[in-house]
Amino acid sequence: MREMFYNCTNLEVVDMSSIVEVENLKDYKNMFKTCSKLKTLSISNEFLDHCVKQSGKTIDSVLETMAIKDTGTAQLKTNLVNQYNEYLKTPITDCTITAPDKDYDGNPPSITVTSGDTVLEENTDYTVTFKQGDTVIDPPVDPGTYECTITGKGNYRGSTTLEFTISPKNTGASLLKKNTVSFKDSISLNFLAEIDDDKADGAYVKFTYDHYGQTKVKNVSLRRDDKNGKYFRFRCPLTASEMTVDVTAELFLASSGSPVDTWTRNIRDYCLTGLDQSSNDLEKTLFRAALNYGGYTQEYFKHNKGTIANTGITDDMTDVTVSSGITSAYPTGVHNGIRYIGSSLLLRDAPYVRYYFEPDTGSDIGDYTFTLRQNGSDTTPNVAHNKDGYYIESVSELAYQLDNAQTVTVTKGEDEVFSFDYSVIKWAESASADTDADDEELNMARALYRYYIAAKAFVDSNKT
Repeated sequence: MREMFYNCTNLEVVDMSSIVEVENLKDYKNMFKTCSKLKTLSISNEFLDHCVKQSGKTIDSVLETMAIKDTGTAQLKTNLVNQYNEYLKTPITDCTITAPDKDYDGNPPSITVTSGDTVLEENTDYTVTFKQGDTVIDPPVDPGTYECTITGKGNYRGSTTLEFTISPKNTGASLLKKNTVSFKDSISLNFLAEIDDDKADGAYVKFTYDHYGQTKVKNVSLRRDDKNGKYFRFRCPLTASEMTVDVTAELFLASSGSPVDTWTRNIRDYCLTGLDQSSNDLEKTLFRAALNYGGYTQEYFKHNKGTIANTGITDDMTDVTVSSGITSAYPTGVHNGIRYIGSSLLLRDAPYVRYYFEPDTGSDIGDYTFTLRQNGSDTTPNVAHNKDGYYIESVSELAYQLDNAQTVTVTKGEDEVFSFDYSVIKWAESASADTDADDEELNMARALYRYYIAAKAFVDSNKT
């Protein structure tokens, strides 16, 4: 055996990793003596350990017996000594490691590593790294599921990873890690909370989100008459162009100075989950129509364009025909000293219409009374003014009632000046037929109509 590599002066690579023991170490004496060009030598730790124990010598002596030495850049002996010394270390996987699940108490978890009866010391015998998902984090204190990786150090080698959970403190109140979205009324992202009855009074949710570049904070108090089954519902109204905005909800009790639970979600994620999981075709149609309405509204108003609501599910609006059912004409020209100059659509929470008027020379806006009949009731809205003129505003309409006719009547004294019918869908009809409108306005108007049709179909299906 000792002559295995005799006179192999050009030998550069030897792999002995499959050999785990030898009958007599003397058989390996000087076996690499003439291998002056050897660059790579692989020997198993089991073989090295066998030789050390059989000979009673150190690893250095065993390698010297085999004529293994460092030559130039080939640190053959040094590498094998380091390899074997690392092998002699205790594998961290042979130790007992505890990273117990715990209830929230504001403190990080206690990690314990023992080897037999010996309790190992962190940063001397091992190090700990925490992760949440793919992100390395500081020792966690908040409720959630985490991973910790224990890596051997000093006399210990290798690593192992454990998972543990910090559960919310049992406060008698928690937020469900799921949401609902309201389309029947204004668009709102709803958070559900399970709260013990004796803790309900005084509870509220603090909503925080980016509202067109400004941080908006809104507190919503618990209402006992607003529930989803056994869960209390807290509503966060949003505009059509805020479907991709993350909303953070913090649940507070009357007696708590800090939130007892927190949850973050956005409408887009909710709708995409619904598209994937819902078995109700009308509901899925509504989710898709809502996201297209939201996305095209973002494009039109240039709001929150970091993420577009209908990315990946964009529907072409070219062939959508909008029909309001309103055929009456608008008043044109000056009538008894005042003219109607047009309308605009606003999307604060739910869509509503702003009607503009201009008094003629010699007339005063205060000489006129404006009446708005909407949903069967007459109101006298306040007259306001901006750079575009004097205006009145309608009340926001429900998503499935955007075709409701709004009758605008202008009077002067006892005389009616003019009266006309309008609706949110009438605005969309006019906008989608406007040959001067740009693509963004056309798409938004038609997507709004598609959203109304989907919302009406879904609501009507739940009435039967």
